Amino acid sequence: MTAPASAAVSVALIGPTHPLKGGVAAHTTELAHQLAQAGHEVQLISWSRMYPSALYPGEQYVADGRPEVTPFPATSRPLAWNRPDSWVRVGRRMAALDLVILVHVVPAVIPAYLAMLAALPRGERRPRVVVLAHNVLPHEPRRADERLVRALFARADMVLVHTAQQASLAGSLGADLVRTAALPPHLPGGE
Repeated sequence: MTAPASAAVSVALIGPTHPLKGGVAAHTTELAHQLAQAGHEVQLISWSRMYPSALYPGEQYVADGRPEVTPFPATSRPLAWNRPDSWVRVGRRMAALDLVILVHVVPAVIPAYLAMLAALPRGERRPRVVVLAHNVLPHEPRRADERLVRALFARADMVLVHTAQQASLAGSLGADLVRTAALPPHLPGGE
C-alpha cells in the first residue's frame, strides 16, 4: 500500500544500519523499507564510525560482512563520531525535508544529534523532528546521560518509544509529546 501523493513526505532516518550489527540496525533498516513502501521519500543516513571502541568494546560490525537484513538502497554513511563537521553537514542537508527521525540508542551520539538539529533552519522551514528511542536511558547509565537525553527531547517534536514504562520515563525527562508503538517481532535475517 502506498501513500497518496499529498500524504507522502520526505524523510531522513538517521541511525545505525549495515554494516553495524544488531537489532537496532536491523530495525532502522526495516523502518526505512516500510516508510518507502508506504510511498514516502526516504534517505537512510548512518555512521561510518558510530562511537569509539572504548565506549563499545565488542564487535560493532557484522563479522562476515553479510547484511543481517536487506540493505536499504538510499543509504549513505557520512557520519563519524570523530568528525563534528560531518554532523553539521548532515544537519544542513536535512533542511529541505519534511521529517527527521533520530534513532536514539545510546547517549554517546546525542552531541552529534544536537549539532545536526542546531544546523536546521528555524521557524516554518524546520522539518518536524521525531526521536525514536529504543531505550530512553541506557541499562547502565552514566552521569551525563539524563542531561543529554533532556537536551535531545527538548528539541524534538515527538518521542516514540516501545513501552508504557519508557513513555513515562521520556515524559519525566522533558518529552512534551510521547507516543508508544510496540516493537514488532523481528530478528536479524527475517521475522
